[in-house]
Amino acid sequence: MTSHSDRLLNVVIVLYQNSIEDVVEVAQTLMSAAQQTGYTARTTIVVNDQSQPVVSDSRIDIVQGQGNVGFATGVAIGVQKLQSDFTLIVNPDCEIAPDDAVNFLTALAEAKGILVPLLEKRPGAIDFHIYQSWVFTPTRQLSRIVCRRFLTHGSSARLPRLMKAPGTFLGMRTQLALSLDSPFDRSFYLYGEDRELSLRARKLGLPLCIQRDVRVLHPGGGSAEGGRELIERAKADGMLRVAYARYGRPGVAMMIVNLHLEAIFKDLLRGSSLGGARRWTTRRWLRSSLTPPLSSLAADISASPMGSHVNWKS
Repeated sequence: MTSHSDRLLNVVIVLYQNSIEDVVEVAQTLMSAAQQTGYTARTTIVVNDQSQPVVSDSRIDIVQGQGNVGFATGVAIGVQKLQSDFTLIVNPDCEIAPDDAVNFLTALAEAKGILVPLLEKRPGAIDFHIYQSWVFTPTRQLSRIVCRRFLTHGSSARLPRLMKAPGTFLGMRTQLALSLDSPFDRSFYLYGEDRELSLRARKLGLPLCIQRDVRVLHPGGGSAEGGRELIERAKADGMLRVAYARYGRPGVAMMIVNLHLEAIFKDLLRGSSLGGARRWTTRRWLRSSLTPPLSSLAADISASPMGSHVNWKS
């Protein structure tokens, strides 16, 4: 096996109300796998809540005190913490077997672009949804079909259009991550940043590839306690930012119509209540003339009447 001992791997994990014991466990699995494949590895845990975790493993660095800056900014803080050669971004609720970790890091050494594994929502059940990449609702079903066919019947490593590289678990060379804005657009707060990154990477001709023999379990996902409307505001903002990145101001205008029509149907058919959250979000964009608002979403949510009641949870 070729030695890569002169290369440093930085495992970046953004923590928000997660069990520090579980996070340390996945970090140690990955660092042990890195050692087996000839790397030197460290982990950077960026704490986005008010906890003050303490770990005994000297290979793990804790960054805290910045408050809840959102996922994309938290990742950027972690990426920039070390002058590493490779970066591996991992959600705190991921689980990976030692052999899968070894196989992924071996493949990462030769990756030219962005590399992701096969993600499962439970053992043996591929999470097709997490790979879907679409802008407007009419293409959502098409993306669903593409993802299912590619992941169950395909053999190619390169992800096709209408599929994204999920931010749940992805690796790349650190130099590439830095050139891509570390690597997510930090104007995204909670949702849509991996969809925008995939669009941007494709424009630059970078390959988005999947390592099919590596399975990572990700049973969780974004949620909130006591703040569903605020979560919906963040989701709508992410969708508007993706539309702007893809089509500019006309795309934002179309997305505003898309969001409200979708909310009407969902409210009528499913008894949901998306309308209020989406009206709040689209008003921000209308006030900024269909361009990204200058104030951050986090600041505007905190300043809103419901802002003090949200309890974000990854």
